[in-house]
Amino acid sequence: MPLPAQPILFMKATTAICGPDDDVIIPKGSFKTDWEVELGVVIGAVARHVTVDAALDHVAVISPSTTFPSENSSLNKVASG
Repeated sequence: MPLPAQPILFMKATTAICGPDDDVIIPKGSFKTDWEVELGVVIGAVARHVTVDAALDHVAVISPSTTFPSENSSLNKVASG
């Protein structure tokens, strides 16, 4: 698969965040759940029409994060055709 011309961005609701010792709850009916390590960026200030040079001024935290995508998620259905 070729690299996209633009970065792919995902937003996570604050209710999707859990702590390092919390259980991961796999949705009922999920037939294949995997894990991924990603770079999480938390925006800490309102950012509109920001220049490249000023972009990091709006970032509160950059941290590794783990997600648990399911093979039966909407994005995977779109990506696989």
